[in-house]
Amino acid sequence: MLTDGCAFVRERMGAWWLFDAILSYQQDNRLNDVPFQIWELKQLRTDLTWQLSCKPDSGKKALIVQIIEFSDFPIEEIKIWLIDKVALLPSEY
Repeated sequence: MLTDGCAFVRERMGAWWLFDAILSYQQDNRLNDVPFQIWELKQLRTDLTWQLSCKPDSGKKALIVQIIEFSDFPIEEIKIWLIDKVALLPSEY
């Protein structure tokens, strides 16, 4: 499930791949029993290398870290919360 904000990011910012990545990790054992997930995509360098990570809460160590070698995502960083299988932007909470 996606909120309107996440649907905007997916459709208008061309980030279908981002939500596919988040969805693909939901079967990972590291995320068992983690109903609140903080997903963060941020640009690491000016060469368009990115890092996608998932934490179980603010200030906690990342459970998932993936390096993405290229993306033309239009902003330098975004956070997406996944709460009980609903993806939302923090501003929509």
